[in-house]
Amino acid sequence: MPEPRKQILILGAGPAGLTAAYEIATKTNYQPIIIEQLGYVGGIASTINHHGNKIDIGGHRFFSKSDKVVEWWLKFLPLYCDKQNDIPLSYQGLKMKLPLVLKEDQEPRDCFLIRERVSRILYNGKFFDYPLKLTFASIYKLGIWNSFTIGLSYFWARLHKLPETNLENFFINRFGKSLYLKFFKNYTEKVWGVPCQEISADWGAQRIKGLSLKKAITDYLKKIWKGKNQIPKEETETSLIEYFMYPKYGPGHFWEKVKEQVETFNGKIYFNHNFEEIKILPDQSIQVKVINTENNSSFQIEPAYLISTVPISELIKKTENAPKPMLIHAQALEYRDFITVGLLIKKEDCVPLTDTWIYIHDPQLKVGRLQIFNNWSPALVADPKNYYWFGLEYFTNSGDELWMLSDEELKKLAANEIIQAGIALPSSSVTDSVVIRVKKTYPSYIRGFKDLEQIKVFVNSIERLFLIGRNGMHRYNNQDHSMLTAIEAVNQIINQKFSKEAIWSINTEQEYQESK
Repeated sequence: MPEPRKQILILGAGPAGLTAAYEIATKTNYQPIIIEQLGYVGGIASTINHHGNKIDIGGHRFFSKSDKVVEWWLKFLPLYCDKQNDIPLSYQGLKMKLPLVLKEDQEPRDCFLIRERVSRILYNGKFFDYPLKLTFASIYKLGIWNSFTIGLSYFWARLHKLPETNLENFFINRFGKSLYLKFFKNYTEKVWGVPCQEISADWGAQRIKGLSLKKAITDYLKKIWKGKNQIPKEETETSLIEYFMYPKYGPGHFWEKVKEQVETFNGKIYFNHNFEEIKILPDQSIQVKVINTENNSSFQIEPAYLISTVPISELIKKTENAPKPMLIHAQALEYRDFITVGLLIKKEDCVPLTDTWIYIHDPQLKVGRLQIFNNWSPALVADPKNYYWFGLEYFTNSGDELWMLSDEELKKLAANEIIQAGIALPSSSVTDSVVIRVKKTYPSYIRGFKDLEQIKVFVNSIERLFLIGRNGMHRYNNQDHSMLTAIEAVNQIINQKFSKEAIWSINTEQEYQESK
């Protein structure tokens, strides 16, 4: 049971929760206490080890336009590369001295690798660059007529803007209807499970912001003119970023390093624990009942502040005196769940691959995305020389037909689909496989999302409560955005200036995402 000290309680040991804990431990006199329902840190940024082969759930690129975040990452792991001049300019602009380990030195166990983003779209049996670029190669694969109709459709969309009442109109305004139907509609609906007309345009603003057909062409022409390594990161759309750092043993290994530092500074993490009840007292103080999910023992803590990264629906449901309308709004929020099927296949039975991700836009296949873990880091694979270690990603809802398949049925489905996609040969066989299911991976921008503003008003009125991170804010944040919300929350506690809107504004402003 925690000692009766000056404490800040954090719900969840994912990137946002651990960032908050480290900031608290190193910059304040408070003791961070983390409650984590799983037995490990990282949340969906954890790394799962299966027979020596490691799975990064969803894939986590360590890239940010915020120097503050990049510097934060590099406190924990050095950057390993060939030589100083080979560091992409994306990371040369930092004002700090990079903790480099050069290739002539022995490669350390703990380090960041520099990776070039190589992702493609599989559409109609052909590979296209991801994000989509209208290069000469793309035009050739599409055919002259398709390329002409895409261009015509784009100019029509520019002249006849649609009201952005849903995601479909958002896409059409930026890419034209023809390109939207070919490359955006099917994949997006596969991810979210509903028609694009039912998804809020806020999702597009959240994820791709200023990216458009015009931007894609402009970036391509800039690279031809300047050379692809000569464009600073602040001038490049986030979806087009070509280099990123990656922990040698996956993101979970990085967050383990952060956990160790938090504990070094007297922070405490309770694994296999969950919160059972939250009380907001008349004086705005907070009481939280915590339960050990292994033996059902419990204790109560009254922290100076409460920082939550858990789904809003769960937080408000367990808040004893939450107004009934808030309970209704919170329970209406929806989430998308996620299944990864890991497949180990001999390289000789597959086509050669340099991709980190392949996006599957084929409507005949249920798989949405394919990861090749060898290309994230060879250290993720027990035998990278002879085997490919794949992660087939399925977007689903717990309780639907796909989710209810047994592990064996999912393994069989994935093995068949990787052959249908043309990645593995028909004669290939799977050497090893594993199924990983994760609930509430993606906060959904459909239906109940419209009431989020009312929920924000309620939670913002509780001065000692801070919502941060992806599920904590019901916002499709990247890892760096979640970290920035944590840093901002701790800064507000330090400065005793509680402008919750400053936290909510992260990853919404055009200036933050697209330019310095």
